[in-house]
Amino acid sequence: MPATGPATCLVPFARASHEHLESMQDVTQALTPTSTILGPYDVPAYGYLRNIILDVHAFGGSGTGVTAAEDAPWSVISEIALVDTNGTPVVGPFSGYDLYLVNKYGGYAYASDPKLSPMYSGVAASDGGFRFCLRVPVEFSAQDGLGSLPNTNAASTWKVRITLAPANHVYGTTPSPLPSVRVRIHLDAWSQPSRTDLQGNTMAQAPPAVGTTSYWSKIILPVSYGFNTLRLLRGRALIRNLLFVCRNAADSRSEGDAMFPDTTSLQRPFPHTWCIPLHT
Repeated sequence: MPATGPATCLVPFARASHEHLESMQDVTQALTPTSTILGPYDVPAYGYLRNIILDVHAFGGSGTGVTAAEDAPWSVISEIALVDTNGTPVVGPFSGYDLYLVNKYGGYAYASDPKLSPMYSGVAASDGGFRFCLRVPVEFSAQDGLGSLPNTNAASTWKVRITLAPANHVYGTTPSPLPSVRVRIHLDAWSQPSRTDLQGNTMAQAPPAVGTTSYWSKIILPVSYGFNTLRLLRGRALIRNLLFVCRNAADSRSEGDAMFPDTTSLQRPFPHTWCIPLHT
């Protein structure tokens, strides 16, 4: 009878790997009356990409009676995008307020509202300062690493694009002088596991269903009074979330629930085409 060794088990990827956090960029730019482009910044090649973490801090302003614009402080970012190695946007491009909604309602963490973070502070009336943290999500299951993507090619990197908004997009009453904005960008990744652990157990070297990708896209659709049928983006994809932001002709959400349709349904009338009938 052939001899058999001790039984081995497959160690799941999230146990076999190690979490890795690495600083990518630390840039400070004075806020101005016009837009300011930052980057694009290369994402360091390391293991499997989970998220990009943004730490945005405004400081150094002065004045009294400073007021915040409607979407502030998130509106300090007028555009952000995470682009893969083929030049395809995986997240965005959209605004900092859009990214705030993705963080709050995307289901990526417990108590996921960025306003609940101890690092959050809103626009200060005394000097216009503020601070917040946002994630640009790639992975959508921290329990097993599902959705994290290979990021090992240093010759062809992921990229992060950021554009800072004009000061009047952040403030109703602006401070004088205007503050500077410090943007710190961090890579959140999994390491590449070894084939076996010290006990000889085989370790999963990739997250489950590697290559599964979550895309966040934005589309702006005009809606008139009455019945509307709106066609969605990415009709051939599986839908994970839909977030609605209703704005009036002045691009304001100030009317709140009054702008949201009282009857909404999701339909798939034809193969690979999703539509949302709205009655406003």
